[in-house]
Amino acid sequence: MKSFAATFIALITAVWVVAAQPAGKAPGKTAEPAKIAGMVIARPAKGFIGLEVAGGNFRLTFYDENREPVAPAAVKAVLRWTPTNRTGAEFYALEPSADGKVLMSPKTVRPPYQFKMFLSLFAAGADAPFESHTVDFRQ
Repeated sequence: MKSFAATFIALITAVWVVAAQPAGKAPGKTAEPAKIAGMVIARPAKGFIGLEVAGGNFRLTFYDENREPVAPAAVKAVLRWTPTNRTGAEFYALEPSADGKVLMSPKTVRPPYQFKMFLSLFAAGADAPFESHTVDFRQ
């Protein structure tokens, strides 16, 4: 009877220790990748871009392969799209923000935010883009 009681107490203690561990720290689980703001655009062997409309303006953020924020890889980005509620294409040049961490549009974008968008990234002093993407933007 004493061995049964000792085994029972050991089992209860083991269950209590496992239940006391934080849910996110379960053994054998890997950490979730960091969240990228807005629409995720993969850059071939260079990481990711997050494109979103925040406060009515386009925001372009850059991330490395581990989805960690990095400084913008471009000094300027040009967005071109045809709005669904108007005729003709719209062009916005995104410039670095005051803190230099993102590229932002100077003008407010009117909804709806559903269109095919062409994104071009430019290096300093370059006339031609070094990288281009075509995305179906939906927000």
